[in-house]
Amino acid sequence: MVRGWVYIITNESMPDLVKIGYSKKDPILRAKELNNTGVPHEYRVAYDALVINPRECEVIVHNKYSYRREAKEWFKSSVSEAVSIIQETLSEIILLEKMHVDIEITNENETHADIEITSKEEMQKNNIELCTFIGCDDDANKEFKGKRYCIWHFRELVHPSKKESIRLLREEFKSSQRKI
Repeated sequence: MVRGWVYIITNESMPDLVKIGYSKKDPILRAKELNNTGVPHEYRVAYDALVINPRECEVIVHNKYSYRREAKEWFKSSVSEAVSIIQETLSEIILLEKMHVDIEITNENETHADIEITSKEEMQKNNIELCTFIGCDDDANKEFKGKRYCIWHFRELVHPSKKESIRLLREEFKSSQRKI
């Protein structure tokens, strides 16, 4: 059993593209290796997820996102869309993940004014299912033992030994989303 990362790397020279790759070593080291390829700007890690069998995980994500493939490991996508695809595809096997907060994560087609903050009552009125975890107002998009949970509480239930790490990642992720 091999541990490694599925990661997203960006480069300012290619604003509409993200690289979804895998590595058995720290993705930041992988980005530094790519910096020797003659591109005018540095490659930067935007997101990484620690998984078992990273090569197989990368193939699964590439197949799921193939309709956005530009060439090889490069996809025409925003970082946030690529993160969503990885989380959706690998949610049950991600051990740890990290958003690198120095990368701005926005969809180029939406402005901050387009993003609506919806109250819990409005969500319930519009039949948007909320996480059943007490005190959580996130959308429920995963099921565990007949109940619906947000991705974060789902991961805590699936990986109880990683609960504290997942909680810290959730706080870091939500903090980075508030900065956008």
